[in-house]
Amino acid sequence: METSKLDIKKHDLLRVSKLIYESDPKFLGLLYGFNKKKAFKRIRNSILIGKNPLAYENIYVATDKGKIIGILIAYKFDKFYRGLSFNESIHNFSIFTLINMYLIQKLIFDRVPKSKIKEKDFFINNICIDEKLRGKGKGSKILDYAIYLSKKEKCDTIKLNISSNNTPGVKFFKKNGFDIYDSTYIRFLFTRVKIYLMLYEKI
Repeated sequence: METSKLDIKKHDLLRVSKLIYESDPKFLGLLYGFNKKKAFKRIRNSILIGKNPLAYENIYVATDKGKIIGILIAYKFDKFYRGLSFNESIHNFSIFTLINMYLIQKLIFDRVPKSKIKEKDFFINNICIDEKLRGKGKGSKILDYAIYLSKKEKCDTIKLNISSNNTPGVKFFKKNGFDIYDSTYIRFLFTRVKIYLMLYEKI
């Protein structure tokens, strides 16, 4: 298995979008919709638009014999992308797509308590391995790559946010040395979601 930076011209972006969605389907379903075909396309737009939490700049793919089997979205928090300029946006995406991206950014991601995350922290946004390959240590190998990236960025701490109802995800991170250090709630429309803030310091 090899892990490398996403190449938007080479890698299958719908496959990447599917794996991103599967990293937390209940929560991402709220954001992008529970119709998976449409959700995958919306996530693909987020990847291509850049300068957002799911942007291509932040994505790494794990491959085995040329097939994408996992994804990692991670970055040093001081490199968090705030948004495209008006000219960049209007020339590349429809008004409907831009409104959708804006609402997701402002109503959800900007409400996650960034005060708990410092600029020098390394942040894992999403991590996922193909469902058929889980339980074989491949997810831990992708996480090891995230730890490698954090050392490269000279970060002392890795942090992440995860919805509390993502039981398999919470269990996975605890197994790999992460601890819950705080929790919060965010609201989206009429839904209230509990978010765990998790921390890894053994670098």
